[in-house]
Formats: sequence, C-alpha cells, structure tokens
Amino acid sequence: MYGDRYKGPDPTYPQPKAQESDIFQCFIDSFYNAGGYGDAGINWFIHGDIPSAPQRDYPYNDGGYFKEVFPTGVKLGKNIRGMSKENFNNTIKDALKNKKAIGVSTGTVSTWGHYETIWGAEFDENGDVSYIYMADNNDRESFESNGIGCGRFKIEYGTYPEGGTYTGFLTGYVSSSKPINISSLTVISLGEEYWERFFESEQAK
Repeated sequence: MYGDRYKGPDPTYPQPKAQESDIFQCFIDSFYNAGGYGDAGINWFIHGDIPSAPQRDYPYNDGGYFKEVFPTGVKLGKNIRGMSKENFNNTIKDALKNKKAIGVSTGTVSTWGHYETIWGAEFDENGDVSYIYMADNNDRESFESNGIGCGRFKIEYGTYPEGGTYTGFLTGYVSSSKPINISSLTVISLGEEYWERFFESEQAK
C-alpha cells in the first residue's frame, strides 16, 4: 500500500545473485564493517536516525525509507539491556504476544558483539522460557550443507555473587559447556497503529 513512496532497496528475497538480499547489501554498502546496535540499524533504515556506531561509509545513505509514516520521536526498534531472568521473560512474552521481531545480542559492542534472531520459544511448567529458536546469519554455509536454518537452544539462568540474575543459552557443543550470556534484546514493533493512521490521513486528503 505504500506504493511508489518507497525508494529503498528491493525487498524481494531471494534475489538470483550472490547476495540474495538487496536490503542486506544496503546495510553493507552504507556502513563500515564494525560493531553497532541492532535497534540503531533498524531506526536508521525506517526512521532516518543516523547511528553513532558504526560510522556510515561514503557515499552517505540517510536511510529513513518510511519516516513520513511515523511521528517524530516514535521509534520501532528498541534495545533492552539488563537481561535478568524477569526482564528476559517479560520481554520475550511481550514480543511474541504483540508480533514483535526479536534480535538477541551477545558480547559487547566495543569488543566482539554479535546479533542473532529469535523465531520462537518454549516455556517450562513455571511459565519461564526454557528454549529459544534462533537463527544466525553467519550460519549460511551450515544451512546450505545441512538444511538447518534455525537451532533450538536451551536457556539457563544464573545468579551473580552479589545477587541478581542473568540469562544465557547453551550452544549444544561439548566444547562450549558454559552458557553464552545474553547482553540485550532488540525488539521491533510493527507500528500498525501508525500505518493505519497514515493511510487514513492519506484517504482524507
């Protein structure tokens, strides 16, 4: 319905070329290959907010392919830090209930931060997340050889010596018996109420 207003990269996937996603290629072309925040990338693409990290590469792309739909200050991408057991569970449940996309970050942006995508979850008898279904864009070769694009990972909760809880997941490899800590979650809202409002105002013109 957005029609000719959209001037961004072709969203068709897969493309019949080596880089199957023009949107993915758009990110590669627009930024240096360095760490950054998932919500910042989303908000650059949708709203035109320029991220502080990573820096944009030349020629500069201002993004903002849907910025006229959303009021100033409204951001669809949100980064949620402090992955205590309670905060992790509340965020996952809210995202699944409200049809939000979920990105999961491990490590720190300044060192070896990495993002993956959560596609679903299992819950134990207490209603807590016990497993997550997660895909990693770095696993392309594994997908092509084994046909597996989404893995099932066991969630483990721990307690810091000074108190407070944290959340991690097990990779399933014997050599990685310790859980990988989840540093933050990025959630992306559909923004349906803003889309509806935008098209209503368009029809009223």
